[in-house]
Amino acid sequence: MEFYVSQIINGIATGSVYGLFGLSIMFIYRSTRVINLAQGAMATATTILTFTLLKTMPAWLAVLSGLSFAFFLGVFLETTIMKLLKERSELNSTVVMIGLFAIINSVDQWIFGTEAQPFPSPISDEIIKWHDFAISNQSIWIMGCALVMSLLLYALFKFTSIGIAFQAMSEDEMATRLKGVRVGPLISIGWGISSIFGAIAAMLIAHTLFLSADLMSTPLLYGFVAAIVGGLQTSFGAIFGGIVIGIIENLAGTWAPVGSSLKIVVVCLVMIVFLVIKPRGIFGRDEPRKM
Repeated sequence: MEFYVSQIINGIATGSVYGLFGLSIMFIYRSTRVINLAQGAMATATTILTFTLLKTMPAWLAVLSGLSFAFFLGVFLETTIMKLLKERSELNSTVVMIGLFAIINSVDQWIFGTEAQPFPSPISDEIIKWHDFAISNQSIWIMGCALVMSLLLYALFKFTSIGIAFQAMSEDEMATRLKGVRVGPLISIGWGISSIFGAIAAMLIAHTLFLSADLMSTPLLYGFVAAIVGGLQTSFGAIFGGIVIGIIENLAGTWAPVGSSLKIVVVCLVMIVFLVIKPRGIFGRDEPRKM
């Protein structure tokens, strides 16, 4: 029993990262109805830049510089490429996102190489034991960071004019425009914030997975599943979905017939079940169909 409780706790920690990545996907989807499939490669590029800067400057400055790069990368992609696709179909946008993923991922490999390297962490790998339960310092650190970021996002939506305007835009863009809100810059800021959330998720998990050009390939899928399970319309749903996926992944990995190599199959099956039975997710709601 103690073993499974420890696996659940570690699954919550890992799932918190998936939830953060799901948040970054949800953030863009709510405003543009675009699934940013390049988010993983963008987050990896930011983490690679941060890793390079850590060799020449203090950690806090390297992380701040990396997150600033992530913000401007998100804004740049929205103001250049996505603006050109605004009147095109969602299929066009999806295909472009796949192309951007391939381009950025190739650039990541060209700059960083293909060999994985350890990513430094301010927290030790020490295991904390309490009675028969065990949890690592890293897991506590990850859960704490995910909680803080979730609270900051809640505060942004609840108490700032930008957050309130963003919620209004996601509900009815035309009505928001009629109220005098400049929707264009708002969407660009949303892409920047989304990129920051993806970068933070990548930095949190890089120490565990080791840094490579393909760092976020699997977490991107898990984050996408987290957003689907929780619901693409709510930030709390993405975090909750990430925790659910993290727990399922960890427990599936301990089951002998599945093991670590097939646990991704279990996660994908969960996604398929939700898409068939409850496509809006646990906390999603039906939207009026446009005629």
